[in-house]
Amino acid sequence: MATGAVAGLVGITPAAGFVTPAAGMAIGAITGLLCYWSVQLKVSLRFDDSLDTFAVHGVGGTVGAILTGVFASTELIATHTAAQVFAEKGRVGLIADQFQVVLVAYGLAALGTLLIAAVLRGLGLPFRVTEEAENLGVDVREHGEEAYPERIGSPQFH
Repeated sequence: MATGAVAGLVGITPAAGFVTPAAGMAIGAITGLLCYWSVQLKVSLRFDDSLDTFAVHGVGGTVGAILTGVFASTELIATHTAAQVFAEKGRVGLIADQFQVVLVAYGLAALGTLLIAAVLRGLGLPFRVTEEAENLGVDVREHGEEAYPERIGSPQFH
């Protein structure tokens, strides 16, 4: 439930100030559903995203940004450059521009990640923990404690 609330907030963040409260609730609900499906897809694909970071923030931010174009109120965007886009290209143009901004953000994130990875690799820092640490659990190996001992069957909770 908390993840759904976070997903709704992530979805409405790009639209804050540009949509009505009712549209904000619609964006939150749509984003929450799509993020839920994204988490389910992640689980079925066995994708390693332990905190649902991309499933909630990546998908939620993308959906929210695009839905900003769908639900933007002409009165609320009147003093923003989006009003000119809306006047010249209409609602579809506004949505297309939002989609273009999402692609630019993805590109910047990818380039930034590659740059950071190159620097870390250049410094000789490993990208993964050892196989032994992964099998044991990073929480145990790196921090000396179990994050979820009741799931692991630790005698501490029996």
